[in-house]
Amino acid sequence: MKIQLSFCLLVFLILTSCSSNRNFKIEFKDGWISKQNLEKGIVWKQYQGYYPIFNSNQTINVIVVDLKKSKLEFDWVNSKDEFMPVYKLVEGSGALIAINGTYPDRDSKGLWGSFFKRKDSIYQTIEYPKNHPLYWKTEGCITINSQGEIDIRLGNKALYEHLDMPYIMSSSPVLIQEGIPIGKYFIEDEYSDNELKKLDYEDQNRHQGFRHPRTAIGITKDNLLVMVVVDGRSEQAKGMNAQEITTLLFDELKCYKGINLDGGGSSTMWIKDQPYNGVVNYPTDNGKFDHDGSRSVSMALIIKPKNI
Repeated sequence: MKIQLSFCLLVFLILTSCSSNRNFKIEFKDGWISKQNLEKGIVWKQYQGYYPIFNSNQTINVIVVDLKKSKLEFDWVNSKDEFMPVYKLVEGSGALIAINGTYPDRDSKGLWGSFFKRKDSIYQTIEYPKNHPLYWKTEGCITINSQGEIDIRLGNKALYEHLDMPYIMSSSPVLIQEGIPIGKYFIEDEYSDNELKKLDYEDQNRHQGFRHPRTAIGITKDNLLVMVVVDGRSEQAKGMNAQEITTLLFDELKCYKGINLDGGGSSTMWIKDQPYNGVVNYPTDNGKFDHDGSRSVSMALIIKPKNI
């Protein structure tokens, strides 16, 4: 009897050990490289080269965070009027990892186009009227509840101002909604590149139809947080349109929910103690394929140790 109990205890301990150190359920395909080990509960992957399903060269950085299996939390910082590169924006925040956040847009009249709430304090609200050409950039949000649980949903100014959540950040477009990859179907009509170029620069179809550097956040069904920065505007990194970034999140990274953040020259991934001021991707604001082209922004999403 004692032998049987000892054997059962041994099996239990082995299974428990395997479970607590389980691999992430995202299966990265050939071509993805595991980068330097970071904190427990974080995986950093990078892809550089020809990506067959996108029929193009791509440079992609992905961070996967298991918030339930680690002593880490998701947070954000905002400087509103004081724009600066991500690596400057996160100073003093305790961040281990950061990506740029939502659109820092103000229109010609000085009206703000994003909603930002942290620890129950509203720092910034949407001032665009509903008929504003940039209002579409407010039609989704990331939320964090009081238990630290993250969600992505559709919304608007009225919802954000009344939603009982301590953390809310608007952005757009929502790419995956409850397991449905809606970002694959944003553009109903087929546009040629020449037709897209004739549209206003901030037109939704142009924004979603062209390849750009892109930053996005996803959540898998087993509650892994996925942070993605796709580089672009170079031969080494062509960038992605909305359909492609949705495909990356949904088909490749198995996200159940996903949202697009600010992109273009703003797309930046920062990791503490890495070279080039921590910038690990190739931001494009200087027109070069190097680590020095970080655009000055006002918001960053961060991963940090709990209780900082």
